[in-house]
Amino acid sequence: MAFNDSGFNAWNKKEFMVIDSQNAELDLEIIANSREFGIAGFNPWTNALRVKVKAKPLKGEANREILNGLAEIFGRKTEIIRGEKNRKKRILVKGISWPELKKLIQAIQKT
Repeated sequence: MAFNDSGFNAWNKKEFMVIDSQNAELDLEIIANSREFGIAGFNPWTNALRVKVKAKPLKGEANREILNGLAEIFGRKTEIIRGEKNRKKRILVKGISWPELKKLIQAIQKT
């Protein structure tokens, strides 16, 4: 999976809301109707992780793909807490701290 990491190293804890040491919030920018599901990179202007989804944004199909795909990548339960009907979303990743989540995302960029 290709990962454009431009600006990712500037990503820090202050730019994201962290609920507590066991849950982290993450901003996403969704690219619907793509050829494959995957993390496309980091957008330094919006401080959001860009995620490609195969599904069209109809009847919650893209949202289900996002939640299932990210849960598989992160190994944690995820839920959309803002932007269900918008391409810019905020998700809650349960059971992981921000530093751990950041390490997982950085590991993805190396593959």
